[in-house]
Amino acid sequence: MLHVLPEDLDRGAQVYAGQLRDALAGDPDQRHLVVSLFDAPEAALRADIRLGTRSGSLRRAGLDPLAVVRLRRAIRSENADVVVAHGGEPLKYVVAAVGRTPAVYYKVGLSSTELARPAHRRLYRSLAGRAMRVVAVSQPILDQVHDVLGVPRARLTLIPNGRNSSTYHPPTGAEHRSEPPLVLFVGQLEAGKRPDLFLDVVASLRSRGLGFDAAIVGDGPLRARLATRARALGVELLGVRTDVPDLLRRATVLVMTSAPDTEGMPGVVIEAGLSGMPVVSTAAAGVADIVCDGVTGFVLDSEDVRDLAGRVASLLDDEALRSRLGTGARRHCEAHFSLDGTARQWHHLVADLTQRPIRPVGPVGRVLAMTPGRYPVTSPSSRSNRDVAG
Repeated sequence: MLHVLPEDLDRGAQVYAGQLRDALAGDPDQRHLVVSLFDAPEAALRADIRLGTRSGSLRRAGLDPLAVVRLRRAIRSENADVVVAHGGEPLKYVVAAVGRTPAVYYKVGLSSTELARPAHRRLYRSLAGRAMRVVAVSQPILDQVHDVLGVPRARLTLIPNGRNSSTYHPPTGAEHRSEPPLVLFVGQLEAGKRPDLFLDVVASLRSRGLGFDAAIVGDGPLRARLATRARALGVELLGVRTDVPDLLRRATVLVMTSAPDTEGMPGVVIEAGLSGMPVVSTAAAGVADIVCDGVTGFVLDSEDVRDLAGRVASLLDDEALRSRLGTGARRHCEAHFSLDGTARQWHHLVADLTQRPIRPVGPVGRVLAMTPGRYPVTSPSSRSNRDVAG
């Protein structure tokens, strides 16, 4: 089984695909490999097969034929039984390259703005129609695929995002939450994530005289524009970090400010929940699947800064409340969004598509038997990191 992504980046889709491959590395019946289409330095994905196509004008125009040829060659050389396109851009290449090999479209983002354009909507209706199965990462995306792209529900599967509950966990031993409390934002500094709204929330909290630290983890095109105001508000811009699990164990509350028509199922919200930390978030797609409002955090339909800041303030003021919500968040995310659980669902999906028997094995790092449910996993894989450019 080949999992195809555009390029290697330190972003949620790449993090999940790489960890999913690792979680399934011990499966005796299936071999999962990750493919990157375009050349980029190694990051979170750690691709097994790097096609190495240079990103240029043909990619920006919509489709680079060289990447299609290289992907077709990889599919044949690996004798792939199933090819999964992780996102809309890889779907174009997968559909063009697979031939008779079954294709799966893993839709990880809502992309409402893009699908509002008639030409794009027609294109993705056609592409999704070529996939044997469409897998949605959250309920809002599953509904969109059916309602907007016209995929019959019989060809839809819901497999949520997942994270390793051993990597993301509450403070243990000598670890402890920061004092003063730390309010954290984690995400790309781009328009859909709205880091400027996070700064508005911090400004509102400062005006209330609350004592706390604040930090932003991530990088992107808006960083330079945010820098002056962040400095004035005492918000530290930490850039891209490799110690996010440690930061989440230190932080008091995660604030997510993404626009409602973005996201799919944000991995950082799962990471925060597994770390025993409550989240205050706008109602971006997939958040309500993870955060139980008032039980594990707060999800606000309102985007008023005062409302968001009020929820954060209630957590900063009440240690018992944030402890109760954090404990509930850990329990909920372990039950529904563990990497082990989502890996089992992928194992079953592939077995179903290839009509091969399922043999339950275990423990962690190898696939376990699964009881079906709505939200029914990680040891390193032995990757060859093949470069098939040329």
